[in-house]
Amino acid sequence: MRGFLIGPYIPIYGTSALVMLLFLKDQTEPVTIFVMSSFIATTIEYITSYIMEIEFKVRWWDYSHKSFHINGRVSLDNSILFGILGLALIYFVHPFISDAIDVRQTFFTIFSILAAIMIIFDAVASFNIISNLKINIDNATKDYTEMIDKKVWETIRKKSALQLRLLEAFPKLKKFPIKNRLK
Repeated sequence: MRGFLIGPYIPIYGTSALVMLLFLKDQTEPVTIFVMSSFIATTIEYITSYIMEIEFKVRWWDYSHKSFHINGRVSLDNSILFGILGLALIYFVHPFISDAIDVRQTFFTIFSILAAIMIIFDAVASFNIISNLKINIDNATKDYTEMIDKKVWETIRKKSALQLRLLEAFPKLKKFPIKNRLK
């Protein structure tokens, strides 16, 4: 399971879906929905990658191995997939959920509040863990050689179950000096 948070959800996708609904829920033209969904999700993915890289000095994903990528942060094939998922969201998922909400408004409201509280607590805990990992990496040295990398990960593996969850989520996590990647 990928994602910054400890739980099994990925806020970048949920945020993209909410922004798509905000701007596209009344749109009826499939080409417009596809293009705008691709643009919205790709933009959010790029900005999120950039901010997380600056904050934690770690690249969380890298699409450099794919054709048609932008700085390894986003790729054309993912953008196309986001467009297809945007069409599914606007034409199928949102209408289905909207009908369900009309029937069970109280349940949905309670569920939404509890889910929001859970995600906020998860975000705080995840941020604290990642910040501590960043401190461990930054304190090691600015060299980031393979030997230091190995030592840092050995130290992390001795930590809590929450930190181990993050290691499982990002087995190929790439660490590098931020100044070399953000030019």
